[in-house]
Amino acid sequence: MRSSKGARRFVAEFESGNRTYRCRTLSVCCDGKDADDPGRATTLILLERRASPSRLLKRQAWEKFGLTPRERQMVELLIEGMTTKEMAQALGLSPNTIKSFLRLVMAKMGVSTRSGIVGKLLENNHP
Repeated sequence: MRSSKGARRFVAEFESGNRTYRCRTLSVCCDGKDADDPGRATTLILLERRASPSRLLKRQAWEKFGLTPRERQMVELLIEGMTTKEMAQALGLSPNTIKSFLRLVMAKMGVSTRSGIVGKLLENNHP
């Protein structure tokens, strides 16, 4: 990115699509010499994908409530706002199977509604 004077400035974080990346530079020297010597060092650019807050939130919930991979999948689709019928069509399952999985999730999370699942996820984020 250029500043108003045309000089380049280092961008430490940037977004690409729905992802956020952190950019760091490291000076490395492979021959065992001083990496601070500009003539000997190689600059390594490291791009790290930052985990989204929603991904961290869900991962914590999976662990806290001991959800199976299929139950996690149901919660993911629920968070996306899908109805039982839409979930069934997307997964090639019957709506009754979807309802059964959601009931299992509700039991594990100690709630009695679909919105209760979402509430528990948010509660898990703000203890």
